[in-house]
Amino acid sequence: LGQQVVLYPVYTSSASPANNYQPYRVTPEEAEPVIDAIRFDYTDLELPITADADGLAMVVMPYLSAE
Repeated sequence: LGQQVVLYPVYTSSASPANNYQPYRVTPEEAEPVIDAIRFDYTDLELPITADADGLAMVVMPYLSAE
């Protein structure tokens, strides 16, 4: 069977006075630098940033068949 990956871009918390390193999902606008880093390594893939029902970023990678 083939596979399809969904990426959920996150940042880690930097809340004052101490960072708890808790990841949190970001909006499509905030996700752009994260996705740009992935695009740097995967120039041949389309990586459209969309928003889920909560308005948070997600990237649905192209379906890869098993063949």
